Amino acid sequence: MSESVVTCNICTGDFDLDSEGGITGELGILPVSFCPTCLSGMTDLVSQLMEGDEELAQYIANYINEELERKNSIDSDTILYAMDAYNGGAR
Repeated sequence: MSESVVTCNICTGDFDLDSEGGITGELGILPVSFCPTCLSGMTDLVSQLMEGDEELAQYIANYINEELERKNSIDSDTILYAMDAYNGGAR
């Protein structure tokens, strides 16, 4: 298995980051990898949790994806920072 082939933490399927997409990063202190399908599902879940404010939900989902792409850790503070940034504030 090449370095770009990783296992999704949700469906346990192997996927190639370079050719298929997906993402790896940290959720708090836990290393995670999401295949493109499960990443899409996670984005949909955020949208459902934020039902009624789809624009905010999409902003938060994009913010989380960007943080993971930068190899930054994700925790509850990440969501709060995203909400503050969306509202024009800073923590």
